[in-house]
Amino acid sequence: MPSSASLGPRWLREPLVVFALIGGALFALDHGLSDGDAAREIVVSAQRVDALRADFQTREHRPPTAEELDRMIAHWVDNEALFRQARALGLDEDDQIIRRQLIRKMRFLLEDTHPLPEPTREALQAHLQAHPERYGQPMRISFEHVFLTRGAQAPQRAEALLHELRAAGSGAALPPGDPFPGPAQIKAADATAVHKRFGRDFFDALQTFPLQQWSGPIASPAGLHLVRVQAVIPFVPATVDSAGEALVNEVRHLQRERKNADLLEQLRAQFVVRRAPST
Repeated sequence: MPSSASLGPRWLREPLVVFALIGGALFALDHGLSDGDAAREIVVSAQRVDALRADFQTREHRPPTAEELDRMIAHWVDNEALFRQARALGLDEDDQIIRRQLIRKMRFLLEDTHPLPEPTREALQAHLQAHPERYGQPMRISFEHVFLTRGAQAPQRAEALLHELRAAGSGAALPPGDPFPGPAQIKAADATAVHKRFGRDFFDALQTFPLQQWSGPIASPAGLHLVRVQAVIPFVPATVDSAGEALVNEVRHLQRERKNADLLEQLRAQFVVRRAPST
């Protein structure tokens, strides 16, 4: 059930006030029609009829009959009359929902009446150079690890096991360590994948270790890890072509934001803005 705040101003919820408004609306409507006021004319354009017909076709997967089309037109006329009378009575004033919808439609209108050209290749290249990390292939690291659970003896266990691993050489089988809920071999993982499994600082620590040598320990939320970095695949920058539609869309979005800001600045210049003193 909607809250009382969502039903409009308090005076609109008083039965006598609503009754008076409806009566006034009917009187105003009757008076307007008797005067033959052209402003109260509702024109059902051919475009409107075509739109109603197309909407029915979309919903029902067939064209409407003549009777169905007449009913749709009558319904549209009823809604148009109600809409106009509501505006004449000022029912749209101080309504935040209507206000947001009108602002939204006005923003769309500004964009429709001020289309932008497609971004040039020069603009795409400039944005790519300013934000290479968004489109390039990120650095990836392959490594293996031996896990040790936390505990009072964990640092001593890690130090002893590190000496054992280094002495065993690269061809020796890995000591089991403690059970870890994940693979011991990690292949070509980027920072996001490593962060998700091992914590935020783990990937940065991996970059400080030499290749093919047991190092550590590195702490994760689960415990301690001795690691051997097997390969580092460096960051591969993107080109305009490889960045593709993602780059085009972002540049187009930024250009639209800048254009909208210019249009709003021009619109504000048409008004005198005065701020009431604070109470």
